[in-house]
Amino acid sequence: MAGLAELRERIKIRADSLKVAKATLRNVVTGQIYSLMDKEGTTKSKLARKMKISKAAVSKLLSGDRNFTIDTLAHISFVLGFHPEFRFRHATTAATWTIHLIYERLLEMESVEIRRKQSDISEIRTKSRYYKRFVARVQSESYT
Repeated sequence: MAGLAELRERIKIRADSLKVAKATLRNVVTGQIYSLMDKEGTTKSKLARKMKISKAAVSKLLSGDRNFTIDTLAHISFVLGFHPEFRFRHATTAATWTIHLIYERLLEMESVEIRRKQSDISEIRTKSRYYKRFVARVQSESYT
């Protein structure tokens, strides 16, 4: 067994436990908070100031090992200027749920990479246009 099939089998074996499901959800929530912070240009220090807690407390919250209360999630989302949404989906097994979360995360990472590449291409095109105009101007000036 190799590749994706092996990964699925490992996830099925490990993801059937409640402990793994809890850890996965904490990591997903923590990852989304980091993503929001990145979008808003907020650091842990800024978040701590807005929440009126220490930076160490924010670091502990975002370590992925801490259990978030609904009040804490509401507080974090409020200071970041977002509204949290929760939904529950029926999954036949915890493994299916875990694979779905991993798949969503991979899609998100892929879209970020695509946007980054599109930005790089746009920047290259802009520089190319400026370069062509510069060369055309220099050539016309040197022959007159």
